[in-house]
Amino acid sequence: MKNRLMIAVASLVSLTCLPATAQPGPGMGGMRGMDSGMTPASPPRARARVDCSKAPNPARCEQHQKARVACQDKLGPEHKACLRQQFNTQ
Repeated sequence: MKNRLMIAVASLVSLTCLPATAQPGPGMGGMRGMDSGMTPASPPRARARVDCSKAPNPARCEQHQKARVACQDKLGPEHKACLRQQFNTQ
């Protein structure tokens, strides 16, 4: 009887502790290893040039392309402010 109780308790404890030992995979917000792809020093990726002749509004597309080129060296809130400024002045 004592043997069965000990086996049941050991099984219960091991099953409840098992999820605590699992490691999150890449992209799940866990520890960021060398293979995560994004490092603080990595530059932003360049976007491909869009063919504005196929856009529903070619004038707006051209305006967006010019703003993107003008603000390409800025990041974060400064980039967003630059884009807004480009759209408001044109």
